[in-house]
Amino acid sequence: FKPLSWQLSIGWSHEWISTTQRPLVGDVHGGLGGAWRLGDDVMLYAMAEGSLLTNGGVPKGFDLGVGPETGLLWHLTGRWNMLAEVEVQRYARHLGFTAVRFRLGQNFVLTRDLSLRLDLTREGDIHAPANDASLKLLWYF
Repeated sequence: FKPLSWQLSIGWSHEWISTTQRPLVGDVHGGLGGAWRLGDDVMLYAMAEGSLLTNGGVPKGFDLGVGPETGLLWHLTGRWNMLAEVEVQRYARHLGFTAVRFRLGQNFVLTRDLSLRLDLTREGDIHAPANDASLKLLWYF
């Protein structure tokens, strides 16, 4: 366990850029923060994050977002984790939009490098988020 936490993702995703638009955009997303144990099986984390959205209907071709992310991770068993998370990203330069994401997730570790994740999310405009559910196979390398 190390208290310094970080994340980085690069790819394409459908992201909310207004109250009604969720186009496919290029997305670079990263964060840095801390993590703290609350007992043997629970961890709290908080991060300062930044993101870059490109193309896909983003005015002037790009926008930068900043905001916090915080979450609670609970290790139910050696292979089963639950997560509650809140993320906010403010895109002020070109979009003038604040995106929120509330997520409840479960992750089942299949092997050292593979896991299966079920997520229930409420995301989008801070004033009118939409519901979503996803099932993902994650490969770690």
